[in-house]
Amino acid sequence: MSDFVNIKIDGKEIRAKKGETILRIAGENNIYIPILCYAPIFPAQANCRLCLVEIKNQRGLKTACSTKVEEGMEILTETDNIKKTRNTNLKLLFVNHIGKCPTCIRKDRCELKNLTIKYKVYISDFKGKQLDIPVDDSGVVVFDLNKCIKCRRCIFACKTYGSDVLTLKNKGFNTVIATKNGKKLKDSGCIGCKQCAEVCPVGAIYINR
Repeated sequence: MSDFVNIKIDGKEIRAKKGETILRIAGENNIYIPILCYAPIFPAQANCRLCLVEIKNQRGLKTACSTKVEEGMEILTETDNIKKTRNTNLKLLFVNHIGKCPTCIRKDRCELKNLTIKYKVYISDFKGKQLDIPVDDSGVVVFDLNKCIKCRRCIFACKTYGSDVLTLKNKGFNTVIATKNGKKLKDSGCIGCKQCAEVCPVGAIYINR
């Protein structure tokens, strides 16, 4: 049995390794698909819903980060339906995100901001209730979770490289990243690896200087 499958992405014929995701195969073939919650070293989360693709003869949009390639797949990455849904999802990510862009430490490297520019998304179209979370600057990194988009990269970074002290707490609108023991970062058991700050896409976590 072959270890490869034949697929098409945007009409391009590709011989892809079986078991790989659409996102990985697209990247290997210089086909861009936007991501926010995904990082290659962590499990696929499919939280941000930005890596959406259409697959011929399959209903609905699929997340490229979590969908594995299969023989004969014909995948599209830029249909009108994808563009409309992706832009709505980008706006929804900004609804509860307090955009302090001019003063943000990641103002020139913010992945969320850069995607809104790339796709010409006017974030003022959506505005919702915002959380008011005290900034925690007690540790080696600063937690300004009013900027958090709940991508969960920090949780996986902490679990993989740190002391596994971060988790999601509450539900729905009130969902927040928090320490497992409910204390400030300096009292959480954090070992100071700073990897949560390295992977944060929006400047909600940054190195305390």
